[in-house]
Amino acid sequence: MHRLRGSPARHRVHERPDRRRRHQPRAPQEHQHRRRALGALQRARPRDRPPVDGRAPQARRSRPAQARDLGDVSAARRGACARRHRLARELRQGRPRPVIRVCVKRLDPSVPLPAYARADDAGLDLHAAHDVTLPPGGRALVGTGLAVAIPSGHAGFVLPRSGLALMHGVTILNAPGLIDAGYRGELKVLLVNHDTSATVTLRRGERVAQLVLQRVERAEPAEVDELPTSERGAGGFGSTGA
Repeated sequence: MHRLRGSPARHRVHERPDRRRRHQPRAPQEHQHRRRALGALQRARPRDRPPVDGRAPQARRSRPAQARDLGDVSAARRGACARRHRLARELRQGRPRPVIRVCVKRLDPSVPLPAYARADDAGLDLHAAHDVTLPPGGRALVGTGLAVAIPSGHAGFVLPRSGLALMHGVTILNAPGLIDAGYRGELKVLLVNHDTSATVTLRRGERVAQLVLQRVERAEPAEVDELPTSERGAGGFGSTGA
């Protein structure tokens, strides 16, 4: 509001024009009309929609349809990648690995139970239940005083200890020794002394082998007339050179 000089009193006071253009809100009815028109256009079928630039509109594909077109292989790959990322994240966070419960029966109460020497070791140490003497080139079957029940779907593998092989030349003759899930007898280790001059004596309670548990798959043999071809083919010993 302001007054103009030299103008009559009745004209001295008048409204000052607004220099900025203010937004004029639309009426509620106009908003509703625009929303209804937009909804009808979205619900319209492709042939009912108005053409754009002279071209007929294409139907929009839904996300489930796009996912179905990717195929089961892509979905399996995404699932495998997600599992790998989850395992890597758990390892970074220091979460413990899954543990398989194995029932162990001590046939000799004084024999120690199988145990890991370190947290990240793969093999459970097995101890000798009695003294054993191995002459040069000789072999002997050593009992452990233990019986185990390996869970179904898994197998046990008895492996040699690197310390015995390095210091005494003693290893497992039939390495790795396979322990089936249905076996309930005593675990025994077939040791052999590869030293040609020294006799090795192992005392009761010494570690003589290690037990590793692994998941195994069941195979269903299917006889065929021809095998699928491969890059290697029937190439056997020495097929890739010395």
